[in-house]
Amino acid sequence: MHEKLKALRENRIPHEDLYATLDGFGRAGFTAAESEVRKYLAHDEPLLRYIAVYVLALYWDLARERDMFERVLLEDPDADVRRVAAAALGYVLRERRDRRAVRLLIKKLRETEENWYVREASYEAIKDIWLEDSVRKRQWPREALDSLRRESRHLQSIDVTLMRGGSVSEQQIDEVYARLQEEREKAIDWEFINLLESETTE
Repeated sequence: MHEKLKALRENRIPHEDLYATLDGFGRAGFTAAESEVRKYLAHDEPLLRYIAVYVLALYWDLARERDMFERVLLEDPDADVRRVAAAALGYVLRERRDRRAVRLLIKKLRETEENWYVREASYEAIKDIWLEDSVRKRQWPREALDSLRRESRHLQSIDVTLMRGGSVSEQQIDEVYARLQEEREKAIDWEFINLLESETTE
């Protein structure tokens, strides 16, 4: 690992091997590479920013990088990178009841124009940070889950129809996506979010 780190510092790692190199540092617990991995949070390629966040948070559990994760969640142009940054905050700050992080995540959750998966990751991160493990793992309401599954199956049937050369109107697709979004919103415990928002802004 020390040789790979030296090669990375000297720009001797082929570009196509950068992702695997960073991932390898993460899996090996090789935190000596932290400063180098951190540099990739500002890389032009979203995939390398993604793996940098993943290594620092989900492999190495580095809560000291939380400021950077927050910045990535707020500013990164790529939805997948923002999503992993939200998950990162939830993981490194789990059960700490960190008010600042929760306020930021609630802000993201309330941004209806934000990518749904970023919002969903923010919601899960809020629960990770604020709730004890036994409570955090509670299931979504059965009705909400059933509705989500129905709409997801409808989308899958549209995909199959299109793959088989069938015809589906844009209106049909838009209607299904709209229903799916409505069911996703219902699956969020907004009462919990509203109460938590009040508590963390006092």
